[in-house]
Amino acid sequence: MTRTFEAWYKRYVKQCDEKYLSHVDDLTKRLTEMEISLQKIIDVRMQTGMTKESDLDEKIRTKQEEVFSLKAQLDRVERIREEMDSTKLKQTAKKVYDKLAKHPSIEKIEVSKETTLNIYTKKLKVKGQEIGNYKLSYNLPSTFYIRNLEYVVEGQYDHWHVNYGEPCLASWKPILYKQLDTYQIFLFIDTLIHYLLLSNDAHAYMTFEKWLAKFKKKEKIDQSKISPNELSEGQTFYVSEYISAVAMNDIPQGGTGWVTTNATFGTDTSNTADASSYQYWSTTA
Repeated sequence: MTRTFEAWYKRYVKQCDEKYLSHVDDLTKRLTEMEISLQKIIDVRMQTGMTKESDLDEKIRTKQEEVFSLKAQLDRVERIREEMDSTKLKQTAKKVYDKLAKHPSIEKIEVSKETTLNIYTKKLKVKGQEIGNYKLSYNLPSTFYIRNLEYVVEGQYDHWHVNYGEPCLASWKPILYKQLDTYQIFLFIDTLIHYLLLSNDAHAYMTFEKWLAKFKKKEKIDQSKISPNELSEGQTFYVSEYISAVAMNDIPQGGTGWVTTNATFGTDTSNTADASSYQYWSTTA
């Protein structure tokens, strides 16, 4: 195990903890505010008399449901914490590194700029057909991208599911982001490799067969056909550096993964955000 990986892993674990605590604090604050609001409505309702129906009754029921929902979310988050603590005890930087190093599809492990873990795969095959070797990069605290190191179809599609380095994860999102956020970086990388080996082209940018045909042909990429107006600054940087563009894949909006509440992505090449601006996924059971 390298010292750079050990240092990166410590940062990774620390950020998992910070994001979790930030979300618990946010949920607790929202619950307290909701309970105070509910009590105020109840007090007003009591002053109006309880002999007849009031519009306040519906507001009280709505607030009670919201309070119940927040308490349920906190309960789920506490159970997740127990799982995280169990994983944390079992995993060490050395154990994770050794598992990655022994992975049959991984060629090299590298840490760059102290915050970015780069995983280089061996040549991957789908249905007996080579689809290239890939660089999987996870940049703390919240971004990752995938790059085909052999050839990028049309200068854009690293894979039939990957557009400018950004994978279309669909139903894989909750699986991958839960793994990322709960110290399971090895499972995250392993799952991402399995994702690349998926020949199913549902939700893909093009069919597997069409992408494979273009990949085998390897036509020269004409940079002039890539419109800068359609790319973020990060993508434009990769176009100029690698001919083919790769973009950071930000945490998705919605109820899965760490969901940003006030950070803006895609507007610069750093793609950074304060860990306190994230919430742990807890909107699903």
